[in-house]
Amino acid sequence: MIENKKGWIKILEAFLGIMLIMGVLLYAYQKNQQTFDISDYVYESESRILDNIALNDVMRLKVLDPNDALNPGSVAVAETYLTDYAQTILSSNFQVVVRICELTSEAGVPPSCFLTSEQKIDAGEKEVFVQERIISSTYAKYNPRKVKIFVWTKA
Repeated sequence: MIENKKGWIKILEAFLGIMLIMGVLLYAYQKNQQTFDISDYVYESESRILDNIALNDVMRLKVLDPNDALNPGSVAVAETYLTDYAQTILSSNFQVVVRICELTSEAGVPPSCFLTSEQKIDAGEKEVFVQERIISSTYAKYNPRKVKIFVWTKA
């Protein structure tokens, strides 16, 4: 029986060596594995939303002329409509705000196009992803405006 102990010890040593090597490999694999980057998803979604707004005639008209007879309302109504549309594209885990802004003011200085005070409080210290696009004109009207989309996580 003493002769068999040497064989079992060698088997145990080999097994522990293999387990040690596997542990190191698994640790290295886990360390190199990339995590899901939320910013890529958000920026791709924002680009898609802005593309759809620019290409869709109804949404484009809401941006360029919110007081049009075919499209009654105001800039606030148009912003709400576009925000609701953007929210359907993004996950419900995100808060979305779409702003419509003039390109220039009467003084020639670009007007501010930011979140309201309430929206800033809601966003808090979270990372806010922002993209903008200029919507320039339709065949009938030249009134270029900027559409700006703000996105941040809800929780």
